[in-house]
Amino acid sequence: MHLRAIEIKERLLGPTDFEVGLSVGHLASLYNYDMNRFKEAEQLYLRSVQISLNLFGPTYSGLEYDYRGLQRVYHELGNYSEMQRYQGLFDYWSKERQRLRSLEPSESSDSLEFLDESNIIGLTEQSQLLMELLKEYKYQFKSIFESLHVDYNNENMVNTATTRQDNFNVNFGGSSTMEASRSTGY
Repeated sequence: MHLRAIEIKERLLGPTDFEVGLSVGHLASLYNYDMNRFKEAEQLYLRSVQISLNLFGPTYSGLEYDYRGLQRVYHELGNYSEMQRYQGLFDYWSKERQRLRSLEPSESSDSLEFLDESNIIGLTEQSQLLMELLKEYKYQFKSIFESLHVDYNNENMVNTATTRQDNFNVNFGGSSTMEASRSTGY
């Protein structure tokens, strides 16, 4: 049934589509962990890895599942050199993901700062254009921020982690943790 579903997705979406790669990876895991069909799982994992690398690059979160699966496959097959190779690839992947996490804004930077015009002196033309865009943005979306009970009178900072009257938290700043789901593609 899984193979048939993959065939249909390949026909409709193409052989290198994300959904195809996702289904191939899921079937590989089924073969690996539930059916002990390691040679077939190996081929499916390798295909899933290739699709993921081509679409999303070497730091794609879904590679974790394929790299871990391949390590198990090669361990079960007694191919320890390939197992070590994929342990190395997993370690590299993990370090790169950690490096990318360190580049994400922290929770403390969940606010949008507005510079006053006196600070514009010495900024490049591009920065000045950005300041004008921010002013326009602030003007255009003032009513939305006010409806979310954002303190819009504070010219220095707009806190984006606000609480509405119904105690529903609204956070426009994003999460400090990275998505690690095969199903989302991130």
